[in-house]
Amino acid sequence: MKAIRTKYYGSTNTKGSRLIASDGDGNSITIPYPHECNIENAHRFAAEALCKKMGWSTALVSGWFKNECYWVFK
Repeated sequence: MKAIRTKYYGSTNTKGSRLIASDGDGNSITIPYPHECNIENAHRFAAEALCKKMGWSTALVSGWFKNECYWVFK
């Protein structure tokens, strides 16, 4: 089973706030934080961006653990 982790990274002196979606196999994507979305939809947007990059289904369900969101396929 494939799982995706999405994690928020705040802005620095050189980069704006962003979300990184990654799986356990080293595949990842970084997107600018979509401020127009609520937190759940922002993390979903990042997970779906990784799915699209990898050619996977975007039918996902999520759960939170501390400050990270994990996604698995329905």
